[in-house]
Amino acid sequence: PFVNIEVAEKFHAVYSVWETHWDDEKGTVLPTSVGNVAQNAHQKHPNKRLIIHFMQPHYPFVDSPELGGNIEGLRNRALGGVNDSDNLTPWLRLWRGEISEDRVWNAYKRNLELVMEAANELVDYLDGRSVITSDHGNAIGERIWPFPIQYYGHNRGIHIPVLVEVPWDSRSGSPRTIRSDPPISDNSYDEDEMK
Repeated sequence: PFVNIEVAEKFHAVYSVWETHWDDEKGTVLPTSVGNVAQNAHQKHPNKRLIIHFMQPHYPFVDSPELGGNIEGLRNRALGGVNDSDNLTPWLRLWRGEISEDRVWNAYKRNLELVMEAANELVDYLDGRSVITSDHGNAIGERIWPFPIQYYGHNRGIHIPVLVEVPWDSRSGSPRTIRSDPPISDNSYDEDEMK
């Protein structure tokens, strides 16, 4: 939702998969949905660069929603409602000792497997060069110097290697011609309602 709120007018087109393909049962957007929308965007805009943001491996964990990390409240807020979720994240529950590190780490890895399957399929579909990267990492019990505590998750303002060093997987493909055009209008949002 932050793209729509902060910078939507900076892009030629924005496809709000979080609004159109929300999975109520899983409480998130599934990577296959993002991949399908990205393929359609590529068909509509073959001469544009695409930035495709998958939710996974971020929580909620697709196969383990019971571990927590409800993001429906954030989605509700972006749609003009209120964030009324209690949002006990898996990282907070792990820090409290309510769930084991192995259980969270296995669920996280499963989310990563799901998103990599969708991302690899998408890269095979797209023309041109593709890069698979991440906007942040996650801490799993690392210590933040000089504090004697273990840290879990990825809050703003914490700059430790596991959070800021991310993968960069560049894939080559057939060349594409990229063309600059002005943004197309997106009438699906009323800015006052969004605020």
